[in-house]
Amino acid sequence: MEKKLFSLNRNITGNLKAHDPALVKENNKWWLFHTGKGFGIKSSQDGLNWKKEAPILEEPLAWWSDYVPHFDRDNDIWAPDLEFFNDKWWLYYSVSEFGTNNSVIGLLSADSIEEGNWKDEGLVITSSDGKKFNTIDPCIFIDAEDNPWLVFGSWFDGIKLAEIDQKTMKLKGEIHSLASRRVGDRAAGVEAPTLTYKDGYYYLFTSIDHCCRGKKSDYKIVYGRSKYIEGPYLDKNGIDLLNGGGTVLTASDEKYVGHGGQDIYNNQLLIHHAYSRKNGEYRFFIKDLKWENNWPELKETDNYFKGYYKIINSARNKIVSVEDSKTESRAKMVARNDNDFDSQKWMIYPVDSTFYRIENKNSLLYLEVQDALKTEAAVVQQWSNSSHPCQEWEITAVNNDEFKIINRNSQKALTLNEDNNLIQREDKDKKEQKWQLEWLQKKD
Repeated sequence: MEKKLFSLNRNITGNLKAHDPALVKENNKWWLFHTGKGFGIKSSQDGLNWKKEAPILEEPLAWWSDYVPHFDRDNDIWAPDLEFFNDKWWLYYSVSEFGTNNSVIGLLSADSIEEGNWKDEGLVITSSDGKKFNTIDPCIFIDAEDNPWLVFGSWFDGIKLAEIDQKTMKLKGEIHSLASRRVGDRAAGVEAPTLTYKDGYYYLFTSIDHCCRGKKSDYKIVYGRSKYIEGPYLDKNGIDLLNGGGTVLTASDEKYVGHGGQDIYNNQLLIHHAYSRKNGEYRFFIKDLKWENNWPELKETDNYFKGYYKIINSARNKIVSVEDSKTESRAKMVARNDNDFDSQKWMIYPVDSTFYRIENKNSLLYLEVQDALKTEAAVVQQWSNSSHPCQEWEITAVNNDEFKIINRNSQKALTLNEDNNLIQREDKDKKEQKWQLEWLQKKD
């Protein structure tokens, strides 16, 4: 099928309400499949103005209840993805009992999206039979040798990959593990995998942290790359995505938070959903994707801190750490000698054109000022996502090597006190208020 791109020189319009969008083109018409009752579908003649189409399935398929008897009876089908291969469209989708890994991935086929002659091809894989992983969020991918693969998974045991049999379009062979995030023994947010290939590398994109919480969503899109489709996939820091790695592509902006549920079209377009900061309503976006030194980038997030860093105090050369490597909320921030613990490593990424969030690699909690206080000497701690400005920080260069880190809510500076605890104070340009950001390098 032809894959001709359209110009994004103006905003997309029309019916833009969609979770987990997947973009394709058939002949001269664009189609967007997404989570929804009986499959959410939209179409566009120019790729810019979108209208809602009728769902494929008016009623749930009877065999679903054999695997997920308590699935959404409103016929809500999750995260579809499709590809034209061997003269047919192959549409993979998931049905699940929310919050569990009682899930199935199913398959439909059609000669034409426009004609809508979809055929039920049945079960692809289920995790309702006791598997550790979760069979949702499928993405079909055709590799550099024209072999089809399916990547899928969510939370639980992370992201998985399996080759597809070209005759049946069902899975065959070994199931590979590609990405995982955990806090101790507890699974953490990683889902919505997308694979693409460019210039000798396979790229794995996932959405991490929390979707579907309106304006309190902290979903974000991260990526890693590998020379081999089975991995390992390493981010820009050299961290394996199986070890919680992932470089942030986009997380939020001035108007929308919770960027995620992504698709990549022809290595030139990023499609994702997000939530309005104002009212929490969601919609999809189509953005130009570019590549620098074999890494993906978005134009609006160039020249920002994005990755894992150690935060080092200039006065005492000590590393910002979570006290005793705790993973609980309210654990205090302290400065310690460098032990190379994950509790001393911080994912820094922009949330708009000025401010950043700072997330601990060990706990997956955010650096914040306790109880959103604006008072002098208030304690700095970690906490789960609250979407409050007390969890957002401005990073301002003092010179080539040092920065001030200013809280958005209080306008006070991150400061190391005499007891090596982190607090906030009025910015006095003291050495205790200056920080070095050391890019985390993979150790051989």
